[in-house]
Amino acid sequence: MAVDELWQKLRELGPEKSYRSRDLMLSQGEAGTSVLLLTRGAVWVALRTVDGTSRFLGFRGPLTLLGEMSAFSGRARNADVMAVGPCRAVVLPTDRFLWFVKQQRDLVLDLLWREQERRHESELKCSELKALPLEVRLARSLLRLAEFTASLRVAGLTREELAQSVGVTRGALRPALAELRESGVLATRRQLIEIKKVEVLRSLACVCGGGAALRCDSHHNI
Repeated sequence: MAVDELWQKLRELGPEKSYRSRDLMLSQGEAGTSVLLLTRGAVWVALRTVDGTSRFLGFRGPLTLLGEMSAFSGRARNADVMAVGPCRAVVLPTDRFLWFVKQQRDLVLDLLWREQERRHESELKCSELKALPLEVRLARSLLRLAEFTASLRVAGLTREELAQSVGVTRGALRPALAELRESGVLATRRQLIEIKKVEVLRSLACVCGGGAALRCDSHHNI
C-alpha cells in the first residue's frame, strides 16, 4: 500500500475535532492517551521550563502527527501544543495508533523520515538564529505560518510568542514589526498580522549569496 494511502487509513481511525485559536491541544506532563493528526491549521509547540517560562520548539502544519513520541515511549508528554488560529485534527487513541503502525512497515519508515526532517528543521532554526538578521527570520516565520494556514492572515499569536519564534525579546521585535507595518508590508492588530505585500516579504526571506550560512529558503510556496 502506498504511503499516501496509509496516511488516509490513519485518518479513518478516529474522529476529527475542531480547535479554536489558542486552545491547548496537548499539555506537557499529561499521559499520552491519544495522538493527534493535524489536518488543518498551524500549531505552536513549546517546552515549559522549571522556572515557569516556555521555550519555543517550532511551528507544525497540516499532516503532522502530534504526541506520537509519548505514544511510542509510554512517558508523559514533553511539550505543550497550542492552536495558532482555528485548527482541526484527527484524535487517534494511542492503542489503536500503535496497533496500526505495527502493521505497516512503510508507515514506520515514513515516520522515521519525518522525525529526521523535524530534527533537521530544528538544527536549521538554530543556525538561522545565529546567522540571519531579525527581519529575515521574521519574514520566514510569517511566511511559514501563512503556508501552513493557507492564509495571509496570521492570527492567534501574542507578540511575545512571535518574538520567541525568531529568538528575540518583545522589545527587540517591536521596531522590526513597525518598519514592516509603516512600509505597508504588514497590517497588525492584537494577535493578528495580515501580510499585504507577500512578494516583498518573500524577498526579505530569501537571502542569497552573503556567506555559507545564508541561503535561499525554497519552501515558502504561498
